[in-house]
Amino acid sequence: TITTTAPETSTTTETSTITTTTSTITTTAPATSTTTETSTITTTAPETSTTTDTSTITTTSPETSTTTETSTITTTAPETSTTTEISTITPTAPETSTTTETSTITTTAPETSTTTDTSTITTTSPETSTTTETSTITTTAPETSTTTEISTITTTA
Repeated sequence: TITTTAPETSTTTETSTITTTTSTITTTAPATSTTTETSTITTTAPETSTTTDTSTITTTSPETSTTTETSTITTTAPETSTTTEISTITPTAPETSTTTETSTITTTAPETSTTTDTSTITTTSPETSTTTETSTITTTAPETSTTTEISTITTTA
């Protein structure tokens, strides 16, 4: 929340008083001139600037992971971000389930976001393995988000 009042409140009051007395000039050669001038200048110019800036940022992002995760994050400038995630999940017998997930996220500038998700699941019968993957990507305009997901499931009965 950012609240800014005005950007500036400025009040300037200037009062000038110039008083000139009446001059009487009497010339009796060679000429004598007398002038009296009284000037009073009063200036009151206070300037008041009030800026209220209140910022509140609340971020809640807990992560819970029961997998083995290897992550490499390389950031060049504040504009380019690359994330590589490799996860291997191996359940205990009598089921053998191996899930390999390779994710590459490349962001160029704050405008383009590309996500590639490739998953391969191999299950050896007679067990049944069910994998449900739900991905939610929310992008606030004017960004463009592209998601490509390739899944291969091979079951040997």
